[in-house]
Amino acid sequence: MVNTTEIRVSNQQFSVVPEGHVSIPEGYLTALVEVTDTFMTVRTGTDWGPVALSISTNEEDLAAVNDDEWDAIEEGYFYKIAPLRVETNDGTVWSDFTDLSKLPRKGKIEFRVLAKGRAQGWGRDSETAQEHYSLIFWSAAAGAPQRPKHRLVKSDGKNTITARKSNTPYNPDDHDASDARVRTIGPYIFGSE
Repeated sequence: MVNTTEIRVSNQQFSVVPEGHVSIPEGYLTALVEVTDTFMTVRTGTDWGPVALSISTNEEDLAAVNDDEWDAIEEGYFYKIAPLRVETNDGTVWSDFTDLSKLPRKGKIEFRVLAKGRAQGWGRDSETAQEHYSLIFWSAAAGAPQRPKHRLVKSDGKNTITARKSNTPYNPDDHDASDARVRTIGPYIFGSE
């Protein structure tokens, strides 16, 4: 059975990132998921506040999913380079998702992200969880057919940027830096004394 945990999101997002790495999204922008080579960020409707999140690392859980029960669905892959963790933009690491440790230490990880309730609370702060996200991860089988880097399966109408084709390489000139999210770890000392 997959457990559901409430996490508090900030700036309308949370990420699944490798330990020791900073989540600065820079990949393929889509309606629900932004995926880079080594991690993924989920764009929530809630700007600041709780959302319900469940994570599974069992590919067999895909068969139990009824797509009609979800508002938005996206799938794709990234490469795991270190143990994964759930992190929010304010730097909080959510340690409840121990299932992530069941994935192989390194390699190609496929995913499917399902969301419901995202459009209703779009851009609002909330004190109660209005949205639910289910993330299913599994190790890509050797010799399996090549899947797209990401594919929007179902949209809730909140597409902010049209997804690029997966065979188009990432070009930083395609985006401006007005929505850049950066977290620095200090202290920083400028000048000399």
